[in-house]
Amino acid sequence: MNPSVRRISYLFLCAFPIVALVVASVRPLRTAGLSQVIGVVLFAALAIAAWIVGLRMIRRQAEGPGKLALAGLLLIAPYGIISLLWVGIGPPFQATLSENYMRFLVLVWSSILVTIGFVVLKDALYEAGERFYSSLGFAAALSGRRGLSHLPEPQPRTSCHGATRG
Repeated sequence: MNPSVRRISYLFLCAFPIVALVVASVRPLRTAGLSQVIGVVLFAALAIAAWIVGLRMIRRQAEGPGKLALAGLLLIAPYGIISLLWVGIGPPFQATLSENYMRFLVLVWSSILVTIGFVVLKDALYEAGERFYSSLGFAAALSGRRGLSHLPEPQPRTSCHGATRG
């Protein structure tokens, strides 16, 4: 692979979180058809850039680089989901109820993917002999699990007469 193509892909991957969040915050992009096309193009660009940068690691037969590639995939996947589904969604007070529901699902799945990514990264670093950064990755994974603790407990629904329904 051409080194300049790999370098450009690497720079794109570094800038992608900012690009995805900017595209998500611009509300006028949320029109029928346009937002889906922009989302698919951004997602495809992310997948191609990740493939170009990680191809050398994936082709190796050793188990360590494969785990590192999997950890990288899991850590970048939330931005891919955001770029695919959040084009022009804007701030929560501008979004519709269904868009805010989709926003919540994307955030929950993103936190799950990042937690799994940090656990895989911890395992790969530990196998490579790195003790400090593997512990740091595991601590980051544990703090990510805390992100779901803010979810409210489901409340029983009541009818208009005050009787509790299931």
